[in-house]
Amino acid sequence: MICWHYTTQNNYDKIVESGLLKSENLLIAERLKARPDWPEIEARMKAEPAKAEAILCDILPERHKGQFSPLRCKPILWFSRNQVWESQAAIPNTFKGGTAEEEANIMAQLTQLEMCERGNGLVRLGLREEELLKHGELMIRAGVPLPVALWARLQSYNEHNVMGLVAESLPLSQIDVVEKFVSIAEDNAVGGWLPISWPRNRVNSAFPE
Repeated sequence: MICWHYTTQNNYDKIVESGLLKSENLLIAERLKARPDWPEIEARMKAEPAKAEAILCDILPERHKGQFSPLRCKPILWFSRNQVWESQAAIPNTFKGGTAEEEANIMAQLTQLEMCERGNGLVRLGLREEELLKHGELMIRAGVPLPVALWARLQSYNEHNVMGLVAESLPLSQIDVVEKFVSIAEDNAVGGWLPISWPRNRVNSAFPE
């Protein structure tokens, strides 16, 4: 079975540009290092290691300061066995076109249609199930804190569908297939998934394109 990392067209364009599917941890780190005052902040943390976490918390978005922050565990690349859509992919953050207010609300969640409209369309990246960790092992290997695991259960997601890798990033060339959501209605409410790329096959092919 192919498992899917669901994202938006806007995000997929960035994945193609960088050649990497990036974890939220890596995206946050890149955003921090892009700040013009990052060298000064980094120097302060090195000079006062005991206060490093407090210094970092001052500049992090609200959602990433508390016990539910993805920064409190190893980076995870999330995939789903759901062959239609994964609701957890619609938890808004500023990387997905969400507002700062939505990102701060850990209970906020968009619909598939809202994600499609905000992200200029939907794309999913597929990887074979046998290459991924199942939910329980994924939580253990990533060191996900118990409060976070319990909170996730309250979100009513299906643990049977949750798969992933403990990694900061994954080269796009390691993805088996990429599919785009194609609407058959003007409001994007009805549609299906159409393959648009086979990155791994293209890399391993002996034939030029």
